[in-house]
Amino acid sequence: MSRIATLHRQLGDAMKQHLVDGKAPRLPEAGRLFWPWFGELNAVRTWHQAGPNPISHADIEAWARLNRWPVKPRHISAIRALDDAWLEHFYSKRAKPPTDQKMLSPRSQHALSPKLFDAIFG
Repeated sequence: MSRIATLHRQLGDAMKQHLVDGKAPRLPEAGRLFWPWFGELNAVRTWHQAGPNPISHADIEAWARLNRWPVKPRHISAIRALDDAWLEHFYSKRAKPPTDQKMLSPRSQHALSPKLFDAIFG
């Protein structure tokens, strides 16, 4: 395993542990700079109806430019590792539908006809 991959794993593990127990994370020395960077980016994260969006490369690039940080691709991948762990934790907490109840089909089994379109949208 490369050093970068090891760092990503350590950062992801630190994020997961922090999200579980709420204590200050034990970060590897090489990852200490990324924790506050992630915190700032996470604070301005965009959301959609179902939850948070991943932090985009454009957001990272804009943040780095505004803060005058010389961000390299390896830095972006470290921030993405933290973000992946954060998103995984967020979506794992979402309520799961009960298995003993019938769920509605997420999509209609019938094609949308012109008459049906007019009936719905006028």
